[in-house]
Amino acid sequence: FAERLTTAEEFDKYLGKATQEIAKKLHQMLITNTPVDFGTLQAFWQTEENYSYLVEKTKNGYEITLINKAIYALWVNDGHKQRPGRFIPGHWEGNHFRYDPNADEGMVLKKPWVQGRFFVETSILQVENSVVIEKIINTQLQKWFRWCINGK
Repeated sequence: FAERLTTAEEFDKYLGKATQEIAKKLHQMLITNTPVDFGTLQAFWQTEENYSYLVEKTKNGYEITLINKAIYALWVNDGHKQRPGRFIPGHWEGNHFRYDPNADEGMVLKKPWVQGRFFVETSILQVENSVVIEKIINTQLQKWFRWCINGK
């Protein structure tokens, strides 16, 4: 038991699994919270290795990279400057404007600043403030303790 209890590699394996499960939950929240005003931003969320949630152990803990391939994702999240008076081709669908480079109609930008939507920060807070992380970690720690006691 004492030997298994001090086996760091096995402990790392269980913490890595917990990290993967937390990343999956965060990935789901990012997709849910990402605005769909422009159509494709939500679909561009992916992980570093095509949804495999590869865990990298660092000096500060464990990391998994989640990526949004849309070049404008940061602008939508954080907000951005724009040039008032600029014409954007597209059309309105209800309350949402859809960009369409081939459209004859469109809109003229009026404000010099577009407020950020902060969907990344919102998703992180939702996952951190939920009981999900605690459940995931407790489950993996229980599995690790069972392995320490039984070797299975």
